[in-house]
Amino acid sequence: KAAEAGCAASKAWAAYCTLLPCEGGEVDDEIASEWARQASSSGDNPFAKAVLAWAVLHGRGATKDREEGFRLARESAEAGDAFGQFVLGWCFQEGLGVDKSWAGAVEWYWKAAEQGHPFGLI
Repeated sequence: KAAEAGCAASKAWAAYCTLLPCEGGEVDDEIASEWARQASSSGDNPFAKAVLAWAVLHGRGATKDREEGFRLARESAEAGDAFGQFVLGWCFQEGLGVDKSWAGAVEWYWKAAEQGHPFGLI
């Protein structure tokens, strides 16, 4: 309800729960992707930018674009967001928008793990 009322943080979390395999996603991919886009548009929500990167990289409610997904993930990761750091590590691991680099993947996974993000521990 808070996301529907316009709360940027709630939009980002609602989008996360829809686009990633977790319980609680109650909207479709297009709405989730748009909420992530809206929440990240102010530039001060790196988590929302990471969620949008995930949507763009997977084509979930957004046009699949590896270069744009990488750019968004990098901006989020460099701003210190743990999920963004995980997504950026994944980009390096899979070569999404960037050349494959195990060193790059490990660097960003490690940063995510240092912040306690469970995906960074993979």
